Amino acid sequence: MFDTLTANLQLVIDQLKDGESNREDCEDFQLPLFWTKLETTVKSLSTEATKLCLAFSTPPVPTPSECEGLVTGIEKSTLAMVSVFYSLPKQQGITLRRSTNRAVSRIAQGTQRLAQAIRKDGFQGSKGQLQSTGSVWECCDSIKKWPQDNKEAVLLIASDGADLVQDALDELEQSIQNDTDGRWDDLDDLLEDEGHQSSNEDTWSEADKTLLAPCLGLVKASKSCLKKITGVIKGNGQCDSAEKISRLDDLGDILQEVSPTVDDFVSNLYAPMHYGLVKDSANKLGKCLKHLLELTKASHMYTEDDATWVNFLHTAVQHNLDKIQALTVT
Repeated sequence: MFDTLTANLQLVIDQLKDGESNREDCEDFQLPLFWTKLETTVKSLSTEATKLCLAFSTPPVPTPSECEGLVTGIEKSTLAMVSVFYSLPKQQGITLRRSTNRAVSRIAQGTQRLAQAIRKDGFQGSKGQLQSTGSVWECCDSIKKWPQDNKEAVLLIASDGADLVQDALDELEQSIQNDTDGRWDDLDDLLEDEGHQSSNEDTWSEADKTLLAPCLGLVKASKSCLKKITGVIKGNGQCDSAEKISRLDDLGDILQEVSPTVDDFVSNLYAPMHYGLVKDSANKLGKCLKHLLELTKASHMYTEDDATWVNFLHTAVQHNLDKIQALTVT
């Protein structure tokens, strides 16, 4: 019975990975009503997961009839949740659909792990069983924090991206500070005392340090772009027309590229530096940032007051790119 439940949940998870359904969009769709319905189904699934966990936490084992009722409750609640999700039309925002899809998928995956834990441990009330139940509760309770419209979904991408870029910047600046302070000297002495020869390949040359300055400037420009654009979306982003929602999706797509592009760029800045890779990854990051600024400028969120910082950041990106280009000529 639990094998069948696990298999059925896997079908749901696989369907969610595909992301789409053949259902026709509802013309009189109401987003607040959608969230009310989805929250109801999520709460129902959380309740059914609790029943399932409690039933197998202590002996005696539930009868086959009781097991069937518990499994049916899980399956019905899961299908109801997924059915409500698929009623969310793409016109409400691709970014919102992706965000909600991921959250619903996490609940389905957590429920599957609970079923697997119970199948494995039976009525023993194992730690894994309790952890799986807690995971389902946590995923279900988090619905209150899910983005409620496309603006919030895009803001979440921008916020997460800004945090990751800040982490990459902090690590790079710390490495530069360590090199400047000579903190690796003691390590080099220790390695030599133990018979290991230190390698110059693991340290920046003077030419590398000169190149690091505009590279660091480009990463800081990335951070500033995310910060400024987040403020614009928060202050002026709207979801009251298909065109505005689509513009938010365009921004969301590019915002998703910023953090991994920064990571790729920064990974090429550690010794030993290969200037060709630095130049190529810098150009890729610069192209991404310029596209982001251009999309912002063309959106409904842009005002005349934003012209100064948009132009400034565009100039800053190009200035650093020019310096990197000049310093990586071989």
